[in-house]
Amino acid sequence: MDAELKLLDFEMVGLGSGPQDVGQYLISNTRPHIRRKTERKLVCDVYYSQLLEGLADRKTLDKNASALDVPSQEAVWEEYKNGGACRWIWFVCYLLPRCPPYLSQYFVDQVAAFLDDHFAGQEGVLRIGQPRV
Repeated sequence: MDAELKLLDFEMVGLGSGPQDVGQYLISNTRPHIRRKTERKLVCDVYYSQLLEGLADRKTLDKNASALDVPSQEAVWEEYKNGGACRWIWFVCYLLPRCPPYLSQYFVDQVAAFLDDHFAGQEGVLRIGQPRV
């Protein structure tokens, strides 16, 4: 019997952008110094190759899927940065009043480090929208 391991992330259940979800997950669960060292490879190599493989499988299984849009690697990277930041900016407003101060500070620090790493000195680059667009 062939078995395949699948990861289900129930942190915030809903349909949405995969790169945004990766961004949200890394902000939530990865120390900034580790995220900095690994995120480009995780998003642009590992995630992107799996995305392309999944789209190729879908085209094979569904003859109507021939017109699927395949994003560029850079588009996926931008979606990761912008989507991850937007989700957390939205979510932190909800989360902070419900968490003990030490946990609130942890998430504020995580989001601040991500924003500093990706948007420092880039005034007007990040447009805050709904988190599951």
